[in-house]
Amino acid sequence: MELRFRRILQNILTGILVLLTLALAFFSLITISFNFTHIKTNVYEFSMYPTLNYGVASSADKGDTVYINKYHNISRGDIVVAQTSWHSKPVIKRLVALPGDSLRIEPAEGGYNLIVNEKVLYFKPQFTDYPDDYGPGTVHGDNSAKYQEYLNFIASEENAENVKGNNIVLHEDEYFLMGDNWSASKDSLTKNLIATDGKQFNFAVNRQSIMGKVDVIVHVNENKLNAIILALLKGVFGV
Repeated sequence: MELRFRRILQNILTGILVLLTLALAFFSLITISFNFTHIKTNVYEFSMYPTLNYGVASSADKGDTVYINKYHNISRGDIVVAQTSWHSKPVIKRLVALPGDSLRIEPAEGGYNLIVNEKVLYFKPQFTDYPDDYGPGTVHGDNSAKYQEYLNFIASEENAENVKGNNIVLHEDEYFLMGDNWSASKDSLTKNLIATDGKQFNFAVNRQSIMGKVDVIVHVNENKLNAIILALLKGVFGV
């Protein structure tokens, strides 16, 4: 009886050990795979606020952390990271239009519509409030400045080959990036993005300049492991 009990106990302990070993191996495989496919960076600019909270590079406040998937296909509406020669760090922006797309900005009640291929991609209110980098309080950002940039863009003879009527038209290997915080974003409408291979576009970046898609966001004070696991589950199971 005692021998039988010992055998049962031994089998249970062996089973637990096997399960723990498999779980550890699975976790290690996921970690290695994740580290291989992703690049980590912190958010240091407020052009994506309030989607992403920003920090100050010279202080302990690093803002949100994002993980960039180097191998994931990119789609319209994704948050992406692009390496440009006009900024010392990679920029984090919204990919709003792809090669072959057309887009324009139109005034709407209380703000502006970004229209891509004759469909409203998103609505932007006229004002965006965000924390003041230089002291207490908030900055009252006016998004009408971005609308004016759009008007200047389509009126410029320099951009004639990329303008049809009131639409900006993208050609082959041209990707259009914008920050979610229009009032504080240097992006494709400000015409100062330059591809990493040295080829300068009037406004867009090429595919080579885009490092990848942001598919994991770890907000300030959020548990990193939980955020990564939830993002992986969402990607695999759509939960």
